[in-house]
Amino acid sequence: MGYRIGLDIGITSVGWAAVEDDENGNPKRIIDLGSRIFDAAENPKDGSPLAKDRRDARGLRRRLRRKKHRIERTKRLLERYNIITKKELEDLYENYRFQYNVYELRVMALDEKITNKDLARVLISMVKKRGYKSNSKSEETASGSDAGKLLTATKENEELMQEKGYRTVAEMYLNDDKFKLKNSNGEYILDKKGKKQIKIKNSVNEYKNTALRKLLIDEI
Repeated sequence: MGYRIGLDIGITSVGWAAVEDDENGNPKRIIDLGSRIFDAAENPKDGSPLAKDRRDARGLRRRLRRKKHRIERTKRLLERYNIITKKELEDLYENYRFQYNVYELRVMALDEKITNKDLARVLISMVKKRGYKSNSKSEETASGSDAGKLLTATKENEELMQEKGYRTVAEMYLNDDKFKLKNSNGEYILDKKGKKQIKIKNSVNEYKNTALRKLLIDEI
């Protein structure tokens, strides 16, 4: 006698059925069926998965590892094309006195040649924060979720660039008040040069300073 088994696997249950086949392999009759019910693997207080903490920690480790590898590959690329030596890279952030911050350098490089050391700083900085690129079709139409908020923020920044004629993301960051740091009174915080300080890093659950990766690629 030939037979087949069907399973219906859900979050809190597994249903099963054994079906007898006739001589032609077609379903003939149900031999037996049933189900098993079990508790959901989630936090009863907020419904979050019990594995969420482990998954988040694993995701963070992967992001840090990938960032480290991107930086290492960028440094090897700089060495390969004789832009900067390995020794200069090792001393880059220890013995090199910076005259400009990396965003000022990115804007300067649009119109004039910068030094090889400054170019190394720029490229290493950009691979650390490489912008957002969606790899999921579902994210492209998401709304309300974190993915939806992120997509909205990147779209707004892209439109801001076009509206105000900024040539690159760095030029937008450096010149637009949207990306300037404010104190609790709403006043802009100034640096030692009397310029408004830039705030690029997003706060928790905030994405308003995020740019699309394709825009950073264009800038590079």
